[in-house]
Amino acid sequence: MRLFLNELSLHGQFYQLDAFKESMSRVMNIRRIAEGFGYPVYCKGEIVNRPATPTESFARAVNRALSRNQRQDIMIWIGNRGPFWEEESQHDYDAYMEYRGNVVTESSVGEAAYFVEHEQGGGLVSFAPSDWDETPVRINRISSNDNNPLMIPIPNYRNGADLKVDLQKLEPPLSNWDQLESRSRSECANLTFSSECFGPLAGIPFQRGTANGIRRRLKTLNELMGMIGPAGEFTQEGIQFWEQHFVGKNVRFSDSSDTEKNESGNDLTFPHPSIAGEKLFCPWHGKVQRIRIHFSLPETHDPHLYVVYVGNKRTQR
Repeated sequence: MRLFLNELSLHGQFYQLDAFKESMSRVMNIRRIAEGFGYPVYCKGEIVNRPATPTESFARAVNRALSRNQRQDIMIWIGNRGPFWEEESQHDYDAYMEYRGNVVTESSVGEAAYFVEHEQGGGLVSFAPSDWDETPVRINRISSNDNNPLMIPIPNYRNGADLKVDLQKLEPPLSNWDQLESRSRSECANLTFSSECFGPLAGIPFQRGTANGIRRRLKTLNELMGMIGPAGEFTQEGIQFWEQHFVGKNVRFSDSSDTEKNESGNDLTFPHPSIAGEKLFCPWHGKVQRIRIHFSLPETHDPHLYVVYVGNKRTQR
């Protein structure tokens, strides 16, 4: 599950600093419980400027209401360490998302909606009381090419007890690269993995955020394969999915540049997973920070999508 601190649940509603302090204490308790299960709470850096009281921002209210140690704990999280979801945003900023008539695109709510919609598990952590005192919160999403709204229910946690119950039902978070490989091979049945494609990860220190990012990219490829016909052609849904995830400047999948293909062709060529002695040229790749996931696209003569490499970037520019 990907949990997001709901900055929109701060809207100047705390008329007394003691009420804000109590709500902040509940949020920090939720965070401690989440991290105890291995799930960080993602936030948006601009929350520091959200109104906590009618006259004070979140940052100023924290400084006035809390002790030095409490302030330090909160500001290290929200001001420095994060994690900040904007660094790897997933949801479509062209999609119109609203809650009770208010636009929530580009917010933590919109990002959580993406994870719920794509069955990757998403939830909100909200200050209480607020205008977000319900669970689930029901977001309406209208895509730029579709006027029919999609209702997305997002779990909304305002106390630690409810979160703890739900987290106890989930599978344990990834703790090593071997678990990533095992789960990816199991849950991405539409993909054909080479036997050694995860091998390059062995020399890289494990990071759960990176592992989860790799897992998401593989799930996206797996979903894509469900929209491709036997001759390698896209369905209409597949065309839209391709344009959303593989076309444009900020997408997480791309083809290698012509320069890379010309100068680093050997680094983009891999043993064929199914044909001994054959090679596959795989310039297409998914990106997770410095990690690259190289794969081949289905063709008329071969309908498989082969994943041939998961590891550090191989080409240098």
